[in-house]
Amino acid sequence: MNSIPLHKEIQRKKIIAWQMLEVAFLFNAYLFFYAQILCGDFFSNH
Repeated sequence: MNSIPLHKEIQRKKIIAWQMLEVAFLFNAYLFFYAQILCGDFFSNH
C-alpha cells in the first residue's frame, strides 16, 4: 500500500491541474495581447 492517503494524492493532483490551467490561460492571454500589438503595428504601418 501507498503511505500517502488517497485523498491527499487527489488533492495534490487537483492543485497541479489548476496551476497548469492558470499557466495555460496566462500564456494564451499573453500571446493574444502580443499578437494584437504586432497586428496593430503592421496594419498602421502599411
